[in-house]
Amino acid sequence: MGLSLIGAGVFGAIRDFRYGGDLVWSPGYEKALAAAQAEHRRMLISFHYSGCDWCRKMDAETFTDPRVVALSHAYVCVRIDALRDPELIRAFHVSEFPTTVIANEHGKEVAHLDGFVEAARMAAAMRRGDTAN
Repeated sequence: MGLSLIGAGVFGAIRDFRYGGDLVWSPGYEKALAAAQAEHRRMLISFHYSGCDWCRKMDAETFTDPRVVALSHAYVCVRIDALRDPELIRAFHVSEFPTTVIANEHGKEVAHLDGFVEAARMAAAMRRGDTAN
């Protein structure tokens, strides 16, 4: 009985984890930037790497939160893998993971959020980002 409960807990945790959460992610920075410009939308840029526990926590908690998901529809969202795009890591001055950047439609940074960001704080930043110049 105890073993089956442990197994159910592990499988429940796996089921609840969704890579990237519930947001719709653009297939790359250049495509995201082009879409943001064409659609006159801001960008939500998530910098991460595969071995980052805090990144997985953001996916599981922040990027699945209904407030964040709803606000994300006003953005072009893109995930940047630190191992594949080191030049973007440098360009956006990323020093820890995860890091989330809100940028205007031209890719200019509007807000920079270092580390794990709880859903309420992310939603507030996204609301401010919608109205920032």
